[in-house]
Amino acid sequence: MKAELTQMQRTGAALIAKDQAQPSTVGQENRRLAFASGEGERTPGELPGDGKLATKRGALMKHWANASVMASIFWAVLTMAAAPPAAAQAGRATAARTLSVVGHGEAQVKPDLATLDVAIETNGATAQEAARRNAQLSQKVVSALKADLGSNGSVWTGSYALFPDYEPRPAAGGSKLVGYRAENSINVRTTALDRVGSLIDKAIGAGANRINSLAFTVSDDSQARNQAISLAAKDAESKAQALAGALGVKLKRILSTSVEGSVRPSPLVMGARMGAAAVGGLPTPIDINRISVPATVSLSYEIE
Repeated sequence: MKAELTQMQRTGAALIAKDQAQPSTVGQENRRLAFASGEGERTPGELPGDGKLATKRGALMKHWANASVMASIFWAVLTMAAAPPAAAQAGRATAARTLSVVGHGEAQVKPDLATLDVAIETNGATAQEAARRNAQLSQKVVSALKADLGSNGSVWTGSYALFPDYEPRPAAGGSKLVGYRAENSINVRTTALDRVGSLIDKAIGAGANRINSLAFTVSDDSQARNQAISLAAKDAESKAQALAGALGVKLKRILSTSVEGSVRPSPLVMGARMGAAAVGGLPTPIDINRISVPATVSLSYEIE
């Protein structure tokens, strides 16, 4: 860019120098035209010139006047291109310095909703046999759950799968089909948290042979979320003040904020111990813990 501006300046200077040198040439031409037209000095016997010479003189004067104007415009444009825009200079001079921090907060809340996932898995020599056995047990499990649940929740089928079972035969370099397996997953959602243990026992007693998951959540986390956001904002502000003090800067206004948060459910993993308890006639114990509702707040400050 610098080389291009230098070349443009040289060209503009050459045009201006040429323009400044033209008046003497114009004056010589004017004197020649004036002499030829009889307006200047002439010797006795010479006749005045005609109108064509006067026209030529006017055209020549107009030509050099236009050239002078164009040279002036070119020089002005060149000067503007070489100078940095005033707005850009002002933008660089007023660019705000910032300090960004992230704060974390977490609120504890008592759950009011439980989600249970139980499964019935059956095997058979054929696909029809595996599916038939599964259907019989699944109907018993669903009936037992609905009877124990009453109007305190809902029961529905979560997933269903039927696939062949193969037995590996390393010596033969392959595998052998030994039967089929059917799996039916049944989901339960309830607000009667004190009945969760009983629901598990009833499902296992009716034929469920796998507990996939049990999780506790809250149906409305707005109050806990607001509390977590407040704690996260205070944490972010405290971090900003500590960082500003360490860096020797002063916090001014907040330029931007953002909030993130989600409910963190409290899961319980159910295993063989639970099934053994149900089969042995002992109630399945369920201890419900409080769940966490976290939030993250990001703040960006202007500093000086």
